[in-house]
Amino acid sequence: MENLILSLQYDNQLNRQIALLKFINNYPQGVSTAIVVEHLQCTKKTLRDYIVYLNDELENYIHIRISAKGKVTYLLRESMSIDTIVSLLYQESLTYLIVNSLLHNEQLSVNNATMKFAVSRSTLMKAINHMKAELALYQLSIAINPIKLVGDEVNIRLFLFRFYTEIGNSALIREDSELLAKEYIEHLHQYEDNHLYLGTFRVAFWKSITQARRNRKCFVKLPKEYLDKMKLVSDFENFTDTYEAFYRKHWPVMSLPIDEIVWSYLILLDCVTYSDKYNETFIPAHYRYYRKASCQLVEKINRLLTQNMNDRLRGFLINTAILSSLSKEFELVAPGIRQFVKETHSELHQMWKFELEQSDLSFRYLDDIATNLAILQFSSLSKKQKFKIIFTFQGAKGFSDYLAEMSKILLLATIEPIYCLEYPVTDEVISQMNANLVICNYDLFLKNSAKVPVVRLSNIPLFNDWEMAREKIDQLLSKYNEIA
Repeated sequence: MENLILSLQYDNQLNRQIALLKFINNYPQGVSTAIVVEHLQCTKKTLRDYIVYLNDELENYIHIRISAKGKVTYLLRESMSIDTIVSLLYQESLTYLIVNSLLHNEQLSVNNATMKFAVSRSTLMKAINHMKAELALYQLSIAINPIKLVGDEVNIRLFLFRFYTEIGNSALIREDSELLAKEYIEHLHQYEDNHLYLGTFRVAFWKSITQARRNRKCFVKLPKEYLDKMKLVSDFENFTDTYEAFYRKHWPVMSLPIDEIVWSYLILLDCVTYSDKYNETFIPAHYRYYRKASCQLVEKINRLLTQNMNDRLRGFLINTAILSSLSKEFELVAPGIRQFVKETHSELHQMWKFELEQSDLSFRYLDDIATNLAILQFSSLSKKQKFKIIFTFQGAKGFSDYLAEMSKILLLATIEPIYCLEYPVTDEVISQMNANLVICNYDLFLKNSAKVPVVRLSNIPLFNDWEMAREKIDQLLSKYNEIA
């Protein structure tokens, strides 16, 4: 599955233009047209047409050119990024306009929609029919005449959240969204001694989307047994009073059903920031990653985390399990993140997927849960003793120093590099340095060669050599963390 904003987009030309922008972003020094057309599967003439179009549409943000030697380069306006430009381009698309109408439940007729979006009926229907296929993942569909989302309101909001967070600008929904989110978090902190550690970015999106739906009388409907169970939760009553006071201040004429208050209570679990880095000026030191959960759920999670009793991992699993009882789609992560983690931390990802398969937790999307656990565990590594790597290189004048600089592409926050360029690496040096790995481009003569792994690169290391070293580091870091 692609990223949501691209998979929803039926216009192949726009998708290729976005793909062009994202691809050249990987080559800040430029890339040949031959490589670009091969990646986009288009002709050189089509590539030139795309570039002319993008330069016209985005002239205030970016300029793309093809040199006489056939090299594609680009120049960005200061403080702009390719992702921001992609977002701006996407906001002009028919798909975006349709989703924005669905968000606000405008319920346009097909005729009114063709006039509002300035497209033909056949183009509109092509776009809607394409979107229907993608929405099936969220158990949703689109009704015609009037045009509206059909399905459970929980899944509708979740779909909208994923869509707008991929675009990355909550002000598109509500201009003061971040200020409102900040005020809301501060309001909650006044009434909670030990509060959830919430991220403003996610709170801003959830509050904006939730209120946009409420404004159009689109409310969540939860099972009665779920509501009855929530009323027994110890801090729910206090939250209800706190939330209603905030809500009356901003929306005094709208009263909320109990289902919406339960929704607001639960959706904060999707806004937790699983970090221990905070600024005490803004965030008090007494925070938590999760609320009290059932003993049965906690026991299942503790059995899974026997080797990794990390409070952040526990919090993520508790929160996701609770949200998953509302909708299994809360387990999903963005495909781009899942793919990135599989490629860069495959050992950790595979380990967690295996552990989840053996556990008695009832998650549906194990790949996605394993992705988040790998991310959280990896970020925890930096809090432990550093993983030490000895780098030793030789070659032509200045070449060893050049390779030392190149080796920095392997360095993570959890790695402490030790460069031995001016003296030989022996068993004694490895022991003295307490190293976990040695990387070199020449043969070492170690008496105790099995004690510490050695990665032998080519004399002149190529890309594949560095990739081999990265995979070995990933593998060893995973084992190192299990022991730590």
